[in-house]
Amino acid sequence: MMRKIKSLILLAVTCLFFPSCAQMMGYTSENYEKILDTWVGENISTLVNQWGYPNDKFISPSGRKVYVYEQSRIIRIPTNKVTDVKVKKNWDSSYTVTGKRKYNEIEYVCVTWIETNDAGDIVNWKWQGNNCVSEGLK
Repeated sequence: MMRKIKSLILLAVTCLFFPSCAQMMGYTSENYEKILDTWVGENISTLVNQWGYPNDKFISPSGRKVYVYEQSRIIRIPTNKVTDVKVKKNWDSSYTVTGKRKYNEIEYVCVTWIETNDAGDIVNWKWQGNNCVSEGLK
């Protein structure tokens, strides 16, 4: 019973890290865009109070301030391959096999640019990456 509960928890947590699985749980780029749309017209200080300080900011060629928010994480997924295999013969004629498991690494990134006018009001946004997702608006 405990093993089944652990498996379900692991599945739910793992699901959040994979775009296709996250999408089934309601996390989509379309939902992220809807949330970004709600910020247009708001003052940047309100966004900073909720999202925290940006990773960077700069002045665009048009003279507007742009605030940059970046998120990234690397997920390591074990493969069935094992490297550096060592076989040791035990005293009872059995064998012990040890090795290092190989992993595939996947990087998930989301960069969001928030553009403001001279008054500090958000006028535009843009995002790029493979993990700019959110659950639906509540």
